[in-house]
Amino acid sequence: MKDRQVNKEGGLLFYGTKGKLYNSSPYGISPRLIPEEAMQNYQRPAEKFPGADGNFIDAALGGKPAGANFVYAQGLVELMLLGPGPAPAEE
Repeated sequence: MKDRQVNKEGGLLFYGTKGKLYNSSPYGISPRLIPEEAMQNYQRPAEKFPGADGNFIDAALGGKPAGANFVYAQGLVELMLLGPGPAPAEE
C-alpha cells in the first residue's frame, strides 16, 4: 500500500480475523484487501447474486416475480394512505 495514495476526504478500513479491507472512498467504490498479496490471490465467487436491477429485469422478462412487486406494494400503499384516516371530531 506504500505506492497507493490515501484519499484525504476519508475512507474505510475494516479489520477482520483473516486480514484487512481498505477502501479509499467513503462510498465503498473500490475496496482492496491488505496486504496486496491477498488482493492478488483473491478470486471472486463463481455465482453472482442479482441486485435490485437484476431482480427487476428477471421479473420483467417473465421470470419469478420481483421481491417488491406491485401486488405486494398495493396493499402496503393502501394501508399507509388509510393510516391518517379521519380523526374524531372535537366537541
